[in-house]
Amino acid sequence: MPVRADGASWLLSLEASVDNLLHASDVALSANTPRAVTLPALRPTMADRAAAIAARPGVDAALVRYDPDPVIDLQFARHPPLLTPAADALGFRHDGDLGRLVERVLATIQSQEATA
Repeated sequence: MPVRADGASWLLSLEASVDNLLHASDVALSANTPRAVTLPALRPTMADRAAAIAARPGVDAALVRYDPDPVIDLQFARHPPLLTPAADALGFRHDGDLGRLVERVLATIQSQEATA
């Protein structure tokens, strides 16, 4: 990985993104409702991601090696904590936990491979 093991970035699965878009179509707007919000997202470290994927049978997190490239690390592994109180109050949600996000992402990949 060209990033630090403790580097973190914001993640939201395709399924959660679509759920949030559908939810947006149902949000009741008033004069005080924000018209743009930052969606909630998970912020796992790269090592947490590797461990979540390795929790699946036949996958070994020890195979992951971290060799940070300063430019890539800066772009993809330095996201600060994400606070989204306006979106949270309006009912927007992230995947809930990293295990669920990994399952959703891998299911999307498998679905795309099956149709290719």
